[in-house]
Amino acid sequence: MNDWRLLVSSSTFITKNLTESESSHSRVKSYPFHKRYPHFQLDEIPYSLNDEANHHVVMQIKKSPKSQSSNARHENVWFKISNRTILPAYQSRLNRISVLAGELFRFLDGNLPKYRIYTDKNNEEFLIVKVVPRAATFYDDCEVFWRHGILNSMDSMEGMGRSFFGKFFYIDSDFHDENALVDQEKYFYGIDPDRCFHPVTRQMHVNRCGEIDDAFSTSNYDCLPIVVGNLGNWPWNLPYKWVAPYMKQVAKKPTFCNEKHLSALKILITQDYQKSLVEYHIEHAEDKKAILELLERKFNDAARALAASQAFVIYVRENRVAVLQVIVFESWYFFQENKHYVSASPEEAKKEWEAHASQLIESCSLLWPKLAGVELCVDEKIKLKQFSFEINSLERKSFTAVKDFYLSQGMRRFAGLVDRVMSSKKYDAG
Repeated sequence: MNDWRLLVSSSTFITKNLTESESSHSRVKSYPFHKRYPHFQLDEIPYSLNDEANHHVVMQIKKSPKSQSSNARHENVWFKISNRTILPAYQSRLNRISVLAGELFRFLDGNLPKYRIYTDKNNEEFLIVKVVPRAATFYDDCEVFWRHGILNSMDSMEGMGRSFFGKFFYIDSDFHDENALVDQEKYFYGIDPDRCFHPVTRQMHVNRCGEIDDAFSTSNYDCLPIVVGNLGNWPWNLPYKWVAPYMKQVAKKPTFCNEKHLSALKILITQDYQKSLVEYHIEHAEDKKAILELLERKFNDAARALAASQAFVIYVRENRVAVLQVIVFESWYFFQENKHYVSASPEEAKKEWEAHASQLIESCSLLWPKLAGVELCVDEKIKLKQFSFEINSLERKSFTAVKDFYLSQGMRRFAGLVDRVMSSKKYDAG
């Protein structure tokens, strides 16, 4: 198996420098993924990654520093991954679907890598992904622990609950143990989203895996990461070596379950925003219509299945406003980290956030009786609205409440994210 850590440091790269001129694009409401990334250094790897199995050709792309003497600028390292299973006629359309899926996953988990469309000086378009530093494939990482006989005694890796639920909900038919990475802090990253929305993207690949059972059932949700039925290349329940025993243990781990429940609630509450991302990223009319219809079906199926899940209902009843505040925070953070989705004007951006927060709270009010069997009281709605104002006003007490919730859920990476946000902003003393 190839270790992604070796790809970053490999001395076998063939290097050629490409200098591209800055292209003029309006930042406000512009589509940010078609502009050229200026001053890129392109390092080509003269071999493919698991070519016979996955048909991937990997190239490393490094964004050069603005100044060679500046140590403050972090070098962004990206991979270009050319998938030979994609039919050429669908390449451009699937690039946009992959970026959309990547953004939906990042909305669900802000730690996941970015996918972008890169256009070179010859106007050739291809997909690039930001590198996860010092990461190995999930297979390589776990096999080490399996060989030492300690894998089944390990806790679930943070991030697994979010990635597994996202891959399950968005119907990724190629989510296997080499399409997942684990970094040195044991955070789990689901990657390679080009086979998400399987009913839509199946026709775009040479090696189609056929029809799959993508129904969102209570039993499949409760059993995640094990799934019942055909979900394509999901080997998580196969009996080879260590996979099935470990996954059965993961399904019982508190952190995995907390992440799964939080992700499920977040996806249902933010339906309108996910649809707006589809409108934003997908240009092809048939693809846009098909994905929106698919999401609508998945939202309806998920709402019914989750309302019948005892574990999910207990989770939302026990956490109520606290978990909803975290969803508001994560939505706010996504806007902060992705300025191309908001207006350049601070005043307009503030209005947009207030409108989005009001929409979130309205969704909470409508969905809560169906999911938890009880309504949100007036005081809880007021508290949520006040919280959305406090977050946008950078009041420290609101961030502290979010951090405390993450720590109580075993989500240490997100607690650390709150610390980083708090150290980089100017906060109200309140």
